[in-house]
Amino acid sequence: GEGLVELRAAIAAHRTHLVESGELEVRRRARTETRIRDVVERELRRRAWADATAREHLASGPDRVVGGDETPYSVAAEIVNGLMRGESRE
Repeated sequence: GEGLVELRAAIAAHRTHLVESGELEVRRRARTETRIRDVVERELRRRAWADATAREHLASGPDRVVGGDETPYSVAAEIVNGLMRGESRE
C-alpha cells in the first residue's frame, strides 16, 4: 500500500526516540505500576467480600445509613478498619 514504507520508518524513528530519551522505560514502569495496583486492588476486593464480618456490615449498613445513624463513609470505614485489625471470619 501507499505510504507503508514511510509509516514504518516513522514508527521506527519514534521508537528510537523513545528508547534514547528514556521515555520508553518511563512508560513501561508506569504501565507495570498500574498493573500491580490493579492486581492488589482486585485481591483486596476479593478478600474483603470473602470475609463474613465484612459482608455482615455491608448487609446491615444500608439500614443504618437510611435510618440516619451512619453514613456510607462510616460504614465503609467500619468494614476497612475491621479488615485491617484482622477481625475477619471466612
